[in-house]
Amino acid sequence: MGRRARTAGTTGATGGSTGTTGGSTSTGGTSSTDVTVNLDQTKQAMDGFGINDTWAPAMSDADADALFDLTRGLGLSILRVGMGPDGEPLSDNIYSDIAKASARASRPSSGRSGARLTTAWS
Repeated sequence: MGRRARTAGTTGATGGSTGTTGGSTSTGGTSSTDVTVNLDQTKQAMDGFGINDTWAPAMSDADADALFDLTRGLGLSILRVGMGPDGEPLSDNIYSDIAKASARASRPSSGRSGARLTTAWS
């Protein structure tokens, strides 16, 4: 069964597996729309979500938990770091940040190790 979300002025959605789309209403200059999401109909697969911390200070253990841990944090799985044209990191803390993020972003049940994305910046 699908779930519907009603929002004023924007279109929103919540999870569900089947259902139908609701109608639109308008009150006092604001409109709302019902949307149904069918989770059993995959239209796009997401490989992960993450952050870029190239210019951020060194990541503390508490920061890493809050960002990458599945049970204590957001459960992010990608850390993007900047690399210079010579292949070296643009920040001194990159290697320690990669280690902290990778340890928490590992998904052994899915066969994924902690993901990271490095890109050369010039």
